[in-house]
Amino acid sequence: MPRIYIVFITTLLTMIYCKPKQTLNNTTSSRDSKNTNAIVSEELRNVPALLGEWIWYKTSCCGRNKNIMTPQTEGYTRSVWFKENNIAEFYKNSQLEKKLNYTISEKNERNYIKLDKNAPALLILHGDSLVLNYGYMDMENEYFVRKK
Repeated sequence: MPRIYIVFITTLLTMIYCKPKQTLNNTTSSRDSKNTNAIVSEELRNVPALLGEWIWYKTSCCGRNKNIMTPQTEGYTRSVWFKENNIAEFYKNSQLEKKLNYTISEKNERNYIKLDKNAPALLILHGDSLVLNYGYMDMENEYFVRKK
């Protein structure tokens, strides 16, 4: 079973780091005007790639004491809807649980999302997959897939 996780993580990292980085607002940065896939440090408020509904499929937690939570193991579903007005709506079993303001920032060519007063999460967006990574603080990594 652990071998499957190693293969999954290796594949995910390969997909993220071996392809051009996806912009969050489909513009180029001033530091690389020839690369239309450069991560942008300006105007990150407009995030069409992030907007919409995302379905939770896994949370891995925490540091050395790994635990994997899924809708099957926890007995509920979760989703988050990122809206244009910088509001993220969180649902549990299709019931609105909370609304949080979100802001996106860039540091060291990486994008971060901050939900209200919570610690910022590394924002990994690749196609229809989204990871909110708090692992840099030995906290959870939440995995979502875009609702079609």
